[in-house]
Amino acid sequence: MKEKPILFNGEMVRAILDGRKAQTRRVIKPQPVLVGSSWEWEPKGKIVYASCWADGGIPARLMPYGAPYQVGQKLWVRETWVQVEAPLGNPIHKVVYRADCRDSSGAYWSSIAEDPANVKWRPSIFMPKWATRLWLEVTGVRAERVQDISEDDAEAEGSDSVLHFSSIWDTINQARGLGWAVNPWCWCVSFRRKEHETEAVL
Repeated sequence: MKEKPILFNGEMVRAILDGRKAQTRRVIKPQPVLVGSSWEWEPKGKIVYASCWADGGIPARLMPYGAPYQVGQKLWVRETWVQVEAPLGNPIHKVVYRADCRDSSGAYWSSIAEDPANVKWRPSIFMPKWATRLWLEVTGVRAERVQDISEDDAEAEGSDSVLHFSSIWDTINQARGLGWAVNPWCWCVSFRRKEHETEAVL
């Protein structure tokens, strides 16, 4: 199964590192449309009518058409980063991550932490696979509307509560018209942190 990248902001990266995050919710694209009593969904150019969506959830047989990740798949985390020269003129360059100002070996870069605003951070979207420090394995995928999240799942998202999660959701999705109040359909992806078989070469 092909390895895939997944983006997380600094707050969520820290939650994963702390062992507080084991779920993520991603907006379904395109969003289903309610037509009468049925939801109409067009994943990858194929229209699917699923009347049982009115009661919540997508039939398991529809999952392969649109789910971005599959159970058992390995994901490598993209996060904000910078490549810097090691101290004492060492020619080996290190990747330092903005979330905690540590490099892939776990060493803390106090010089960067003291003045992060002057660092030319590279956006997470441009992180190559070799630079990642976090590997995840997908343990579950399901579809639901975002407001269906339970308190337990909010905690698994790395949040203190559903209210806290709704605030985080809005900071990411509200500007594109998919805020909490809209109650969009989303993929709920469960995962566990995993060591990858090959070490990244810096």
